Amino acid sequence: RRTFSVSLSARDSQMEPLLELVRHFINHVAENKSVIKDMVSDRKMGNKSFDEDNSAIADAMLDYVLWGGDSDCLRQLSVAEIKKLGAKGMVESFKEVVKSPFDVVYSGKIEPGKLVSLVRKYIDITEDAERIAEDRKFEALLLKDCKEPLVYIYNMPSSRQNIIMTCQRVDDKTNAEDKAKARLFSKYFGSGMYSVLFQELREFRSFAYNANGYHVMSSGNLPECPAAFVTYVGTQSDKTVAVLETLDSLYKNMPVREENAETAKLGLINEINNSYPSFRSVAGYVRNREALGFAEDPDIELAERLPSMGMADI
Repeated sequence: RRTFSVSLSARDSQMEPLLELVRHFINHVAENKSVIKDMVSDRKMGNKSFDEDNSAIADAMLDYVLWGGDSDCLRQLSVAEIKKLGAKGMVESFKEVVKSPFDVVYSGKIEPGKLVSLVRKYIDITEDAERIAEDRKFEALLLKDCKEPLVYIYNMPSSRQNIIMTCQRVDDKTNAEDKAKARLFSKYFGSGMYSVLFQELREFRSFAYNANGYHVMSSGNLPECPAAFVTYVGTQSDKTVAVLETLDSLYKNMPVREENAETAKLGLINEINNSYPSFRSVAGYVRNREALGFAEDPDIELAERLPSMGMADI
């Protein structure tokens, strides 16, 4: 889902005049036609660079394969739509956006009670808005269904390398155990220098510039979590068929390397530690996990499960 945010940095002593300025901005946002011209120019430049970037095109194709009409490229405004919307339309859209439920996330030294009073004084928060913000549920985008094998080809004669991506639907991940196994498999099979894909396609055979694989699944705490497994390989044109053949063989006869399973577990622990939020990000991190339906950080359960997991789970 798309979000809209306003980020502010200031001394705590300036919080009240800052909030007053925010309220003035929200209540008196004005049309600015020159901004529309800049947006049109930026979009044209973006489209041109996109057409020349095979990695961006590959990512856009994968998004379409995964999400169909909900993919980012298809949801963004075209040049014609930006012109049609105009400055007036942008202001009207903004006024609708600020009516949506929202979160206020703060990091600083102001006493909580005083902070709440300041926010209520300058930001319109009705009882109904508070109820909606608390009751809102996280909804994941649904993966596009695929009933038969399909091959998508984008012909780009100027490209110096081919990008091969595979995407296959796998069983839904219905609980924390399923998700933990999926993350461990992703690490073992497709992530890092000790992964199956990197070793088999790049290190052992020199087929690829890069090779990785990962699960695509909702980050929300949902009873049913649709999932897919994606592989991404960048290679030379004359090695494309060999890469496809090797990928197929790896899916059918995945190498079993116990020592790499332990390395994958250690890699996940490092990811958990490295992703711990900085003190400025803690409040937003917690609120985000709450919005996703979690009562505590899901990485805690993953870290607790990993020591007892192994090759059998992979």
